Amino acid sequence: MKKSILVVDDMELNRAILCEIFRQDYHMIEAENGEEALECIKGKENELAAVLLDIVMPVMDGFELLAVMNENGWIKSIPVVMISAEMVPSYVDRAYDLGVLDYISRPFDERVVRRRVISTIMLSSKQKELSYMVAEQ
Repeated sequence: MKKSILVVDDMELNRAILCEIFRQDYHMIEAENGEEALECIKGKENELAAVLLDIVMPVMDGFELLAVMNENGWIKSIPVVMISAEMVPSYVDRAYDLGVLDYISRPFDERVVRRRVISTIMLSSKQKELSYMVAEQ
């Protein structure tokens, strides 16, 4: 079964572009804001390969979603890549502090996004494998 990538962005065009990049290899799930994303994450933590997250959104923004993911411990099992037009240094720092593994600025090159997201997913997967191996020993 294909793993899923959750794309969280209030702009439909941005979601469509990101979904198209990964559609061949992943089941794509879309959410317009952090609140919708929460509903998509609950109970599916092990099915998600990654979350691609925007910052500025109505209802619940990316930072608020990250805070909830931290409270629930999901940030440890689901790699998050921030994809945003916001390049304010304090935003970038805050995103990393809240647990994102990569930060990609818009406008982006589709090839670069694909490679960086897949690398992030692979790295996260390897870390989980190592954690399981250590726990078993």
